[in-house]
Amino acid sequence: MNQGAFALKDTQFWKDFTRIEEALVNRFEEDEAFMGLVLDGPREVQLDQRKTLPLLAVRACSLVDNSALDLDTRAILIATRLEGHETLAALAFRQSPAPPEDDEPPSDSESLPEGRAVDVVSLSVTDRLPDFPWKPSTWQTTLLLFDQRSNPVVTRLEDDSTRDPAVLEFLAAQRRSGYPAAVSMPGGPWTNLYRPRLDSPPPPAETGIVLAVDRIAVSGAGKSCMVRGSFCLPIRPRDVVRPLPGPAGTQAEQQALADGWVDVGDPAVVAVVPITLLLTGDKHAAPILVPLGAAIYGPLAGQRACGQFAVDLFRAAPDLPIESYAVWALSRAIISDPVVVGIVDQNMLPTSGQ
Repeated sequence: MNQGAFALKDTQFWKDFTRIEEALVNRFEEDEAFMGLVLDGPREVQLDQRKTLPLLAVRACSLVDNSALDLDTRAILIATRLEGHETLAALAFRQSPAPPEDDEPPSDSESLPEGRAVDVVSLSVTDRLPDFPWKPSTWQTTLLLFDQRSNPVVTRLEDDSTRDPAVLEFLAAQRRSGYPAAVSMPGGPWTNLYRPRLDSPPPPAETGIVLAVDRIAVSGAGKSCMVRGSFCLPIRPRDVVRPLPGPAGTQAEQQALADGWVDVGDPAVVAVVPITLLLTGDKHAAPILVPLGAAIYGPLAGQRACGQFAVDLFRAAPDLPIESYAVWALSRAIISDPVVVGIVDQNMLPTSGQ
């Protein structure tokens, strides 16, 4: 199911959800074939009329899955600005203080009966993402639940303070495409992350990102946990590397610097695309973000560019807790399928004779 699956008008997302939630529970309980996570939200928000961005979600799953993967404590809300580089993420719901472990023994999944659980929940992007910018832009929001995800919801934030066609035309003419960010080497400089490797996954046949990682990684001195990726992504004008306008000191140079021109760090790079790796653990769900400015080499052909990356999670996200992680990759509207890696400590390995 996609955005609009709940058949709500934009204005209804700011109403009291009580009756809507009851109707959705009844609807999805009757639809016994449906299992999954569905998200819906307004397609347009007038900034001068609203102060929040509400969303509504439905999850249908088995009672066993509902016990093993709790929506209220494990769901991650992600929001990506489609025009630029920003990806924001946080736990989707406020968390209550955890009770003492002795007071809440783990559920025995084998004792649970067969059946389905249907949950309807509301959430607020502006509440869960305090840095969410309230200005004209287009955002895609999605819910992640470890290695599961909802459909995307796309919302345009509009400043409708003026409807004068001449003013709107003038403002549109003032927009500039911007410049790419610098190539990033998370965790410190070492062998180029963006050159092909023998263990790079095959590139996707269509637009997208493909990930690969060893199923188990052992942490410790000298160890690595390499997430390898291949991608074919749409290229925006702002992603393409261009020389700094000159001569030095001219208004053109000053304007380019004001618009964000930077030396991308490698003269062979022809474009830089934003990719964010997101990790969520099976014990600690709070998201870990690793933003990348991914380098594109070789001539650009058409509106897409393909490339590779390889990131050592032990260097990019030091002090990872010992647990298993779902790893996702995001680039504007594109979300990869996840890969799962289990991190074990070197001290956990059996010694000789054990």
